[in-house]
Amino acid sequence: DHEVVMAFEAPGKWRWNIGLAVDGTDRGRLDDLPMLFPMAPFEGIDIGIDRRSPVDWAIYESDGPFPYSGTVRWARYEPGEWAPDAPVRFLDFLKDWGAKFE
Repeated sequence: DHEVVMAFEAPGKWRWNIGLAVDGTDRGRLDDLPMLFPMAPFEGIDIGIDRRSPVDWAIYESDGPFPYSGTVRWARYEPGEWAPDAPVRFLDFLKDWGAKFE
């Protein structure tokens, strides 16, 4: 058994920094990746297979979705902090700004 942890940070400007650790050991990191925000509300989170938005369309078209063949014992998703420029934060800014004029 192994524990695989992916950590996504949203530093702002519609970017992600992503880290990967296996059994507590850092294995890789990619910074300043474009955030694919428009897809998020429609895709959701998949574990072990993704039928709607595969990583590689050519492989998907030739081999199908090919689900993970091992055993996923459990998965946990922990939402983190909003990005500094997330729309929800802008709404808070507008509320605070508007309250100053009341």
